[in-house]
Amino acid sequence: MKSAETSEKVFERTLSKYVDDIGGMAVKLLSQFIKGLPDRMYLLHGGIVVFVEFKSTGKKPTKIQSYIHAKIQALGFPVLVVDSVETHEEARNLIDHLIKMREIYGR
Repeated sequence: MKSAETSEKVFERTLSKYVDDIGGMAVKLLSQFIKGLPDRMYLLHGGIVVFVEFKSTGKKPTKIQSYIHAKIQALGFPVLVVDSVETHEEARNLIDHLIKMREIYGR
């Protein structure tokens, strides 16, 4: 990914493909009952769960999204916002790091 401006769909597609390629599951979160859920829940080896909100470059989460993200984080789950090439790379690096730490230190 090289573009200074990238769409939400590109970020979501590429990170989801990466998670699939490393053997995880990329679950699209859709709910009629809870507004503001992150776009994806990534299920990774070792029982790791990471939530990710995708935004086009320059866009930020809405107030309800930020509220729901904070509630999920309070439960102990990481919630990432990917809105740039840099944050996309940071999300990928965090996923790799979490998997590596779980392999080293176990459950």
